[in-house]
Amino acid sequence: MKCFKFFVGFVVAVVSWCLVALVEISVCDNEILGVEKSLEEDTEDILGDENAIINGTRQEIVSETAIKRILDLNSSPNNTHSQSKLLENTLKNVDFGILLKSVKDEKKNDGEWGRSVKSSTSELERAKKSNNIQKVAKRQNAAIVANRENAVDRLDRIEGFVEKSGSIPSTTNNFNRSNSNGYSGDSNSDVRWLKRIFNVLAWQAENIPAYDRMSDICAARMFEYLKALHNRTVWADRMADSTGRYSSQFFFGNDFWLGSRTECRELQNKDYNKIVPPFPVHFYVSKFTLQLENKGHSYNRLLSIGLCLPKECSTTDIKMILEEDAKLFKSINPSRLVNVLSVRAVPSEYSIFADKKLHLVLVILSTVIALAIIGSFYEISLKHKRNVWHKKHRASVITNNNEGDVKIITPLENLHSIELTLNSEYQSTKNNNNLTTAMEHAFTQGESKLSQLILSFSVISNSEKILYIGSTPEESLTCVHGLRFLSLAWVIMVHTYLQVFTIAENKALRKLAERNFMFQTVSNATFSVDTFFFISGLLVTYLYFKSARKEINDKGRRSFSTNWVTNLKKFFKLVGYRFLRLTPAYMFVLLIAEISMRWIHNWSVFEPQSQNHVSCDKYWWRNILYINSLYPMKDMCMLWSWYVSNDTQFYILGIIILLLSIRYFRLSAMMLFLSLVISWAVTISISLYYDYRAKIDDPFLLFDELYDKPWTRLGPYLIGMFAGWFIFKTKCKLNVSKITVIIGWFLSIFTLLALVYGLHLYPLAAVGSALYVSVGHSAWGAALAWIVIACCSGYGGFIDSFLSFKLLHPLSRLTYCAYLVHPIIMTTTNFQMNAPLHLQDSIVIILYFGNILASFIASFCISLLFEAPVVRLLKILFSPQSRQSVKTQTNL
Repeated sequence: MKCFKFFVGFVVAVVSWCLVALVEISVCDNEILGVEKSLEEDTEDILGDENAIINGTRQEIVSETAIKRILDLNSSPNNTHSQSKLLENTLKNVDFGILLKSVKDEKKNDGEWGRSVKSSTSELERAKKSNNIQKVAKRQNAAIVANRENAVDRLDRIEGFVEKSGSIPSTTNNFNRSNSNGYSGDSNSDVRWLKRIFNVLAWQAENIPAYDRMSDICAARMFEYLKALHNRTVWADRMADSTGRYSSQFFFGNDFWLGSRTECRELQNKDYNKIVPPFPVHFYVSKFTLQLENKGHSYNRLLSIGLCLPKECSTTDIKMILEEDAKLFKSINPSRLVNVLSVRAVPSEYSIFADKKLHLVLVILSTVIALAIIGSFYEISLKHKRNVWHKKHRASVITNNNEGDVKIITPLENLHSIELTLNSEYQSTKNNNNLTTAMEHAFTQGESKLSQLILSFSVISNSEKILYIGSTPEESLTCVHGLRFLSLAWVIMVHTYLQVFTIAENKALRKLAERNFMFQTVSNATFSVDTFFFISGLLVTYLYFKSARKEINDKGRRSFSTNWVTNLKKFFKLVGYRFLRLTPAYMFVLLIAEISMRWIHNWSVFEPQSQNHVSCDKYWWRNILYINSLYPMKDMCMLWSWYVSNDTQFYILGIIILLLSIRYFRLSAMMLFLSLVISWAVTISISLYYDYRAKIDDPFLLFDELYDKPWTRLGPYLIGMFAGWFIFKTKCKLNVSKITVIIGWFLSIFTLLALVYGLHLYPLAAVGSALYVSVGHSAWGAALAWIVIACCSGYGGFIDSFLSFKLLHPLSRLTYCAYLVHPIIMTTTNFQMNAPLHLQDSIVIILYFGNILASFIASFCISLLFEAPVVRLLKILFSPQSRQSVKTQTNL
């Protein structure tokens, strides 16, 4: 009986123990099932979110949802892999390969996570069969939670893949994505990918690029801005609207995605905007390179984008944001690369009014204007005294019939008597105007040196000299005026095209223009500068021999030519005269160029390639010594001033040859010829060494080696010297037959047209290009030589009438200053625009004529204040004892 009771008790105990164990197991199973159910519910939530996206309920850019759906399903021990597989197949069907690749790479790289999940799942199965169920269940629960947290952390780093991929599935449009920019399609579209580059509309407030590395204040402002933007706040929308982004014409040359700096500034104006940003905003411009390859086509471009962002964000902060944003593009497709180069604030902290160079310019300008005002009022007072004298006295004119001279005796109150002998070559025009001119000149000559120096700055007389269009001396080379003006107009034309191409949104139009035959007028405008060189050599030689003939007649040939000390003094006098005549206006324009370029780099949304604000500050001394053309283009101040440097160097060589020519004419002629041949040989050697090819689309190729160096551009100057000597020897009286005249004009015009338009018809190889770039410049000078000789000898016809047109004379006198100042005017006006220019031929033509007009107006002012006074001062200083005759000022 006791055994039976013991057995029953034992059975009851075992059953009780089993029941308790079963209860505990049930509790553990319920807990595990609760965890699994929770995970399944999370998965269903994710699937629900995805379905909402697919159904189009969210039009914003989807961040990590698609990737999390796959990875979170795989992270659950009880997931249904068929659902994950189904999603992957769906993505494949919509050509969402980039997203799949990111997902698969993430799963492959996350091996430890996968093994941990698999291990935890296996351990759970084993635990169900063991007695240690509760302990293992708790451990499994913690492992699953940790694995999910690990998955979320890793997904945070790859969630941008979806943002950058360019496509999101959509069941309403054949699974094509429609993002906040309003474009749709797959990620292989280059245009859709371009729309995504640095697009603030695609940035998420919860996932700002480089959020953890930027300054705290910038991070807070960016979060506030992006949050307001996605909430459709007015001020945030306007900030995004003023920010640049890709719009169109990338493949047609649009490199400027600038937005509107004016709108960015204006949206903060509380007087005209009811709602303004709660923080100050500023405009920034970033330059970046873009590499794009698609089906054999490669594009490597330098682009600029404008950004209206919080002002508390420094340029360093913004660059980090853009760099972080750009990294994701490379991760998606290596054939599409974006590299951020720089970010600058527009405008920056530079203040032009604090610039010391501007203060120097204002001091110089104020001093010169003050002198001009004093000189002008002084001249007015003198003319008033002259008019008073006219009312009280009558001029006494005594004519000497034997000598043919005219003497005017003019007694002036409070001034001593003046006797002025007028040169007999002006006798033929004895009228009241000539007498008045003589009176004015006599009155001026009677003044002291100080008075003459003051009158040198008079705006009245200087403007009369510049704008004079009266009669000219008989031996004047009047056709040179037309050549000089037309050459400068040609230079301004090519510079206008270069400037507008720089800021155009349709730069590819240049390629279309280059197909046009007449566009070679622009692309081959390098010969326009050769005209300047030819004219310089022509006038220097012609005027030198005229002055030498007069001195020989006065002193004799031997005393003129054998005194080496005198010749050496004459050399320094001539070089010094040229230096003093050219340099004041040149240095004033140089200061303006430096200041204006510094201001443009501060103010303009464009960024000119010219670095005058740096190079002029460092290397201005090269310009004042006229040796800047000997240095590389990147270090050159006022790049276009290479012509002035070369012309001065040619002048020094020409003076040496001319000084030797009076006694050693053959030696001088041999030096001239050898200099020409050496110039050809050196240019040909350089061209062949670099395998140069003359091209219409790149006329400035090998700029440092072939374009601007004096040894490559000497030919036209030497040809001009020969032409000047020839005209002097023939005294503008060349007797040739009509056939010779016809042949001369035909060869001249044919040569000019062939050099300018020949490349379009006959592309040149290496040898032909070498001859073209060397002998071609001299051939241009030779063709011009015939034109000048024929016009001066009476064989010019209507061409001579046109080139000698009197209205061109004032413009010709202004060409030097106009050449110096016109690039500054063009750069300042073009780079003040807030947006790129859409090119059309009519717009370029209007800009061209505007540039000409503005350049000559500015040139007139500079010449009136600097060049003309200096010329008059030099005449006073270099000819202190000469009895100056009354001559019409024709500034050849």
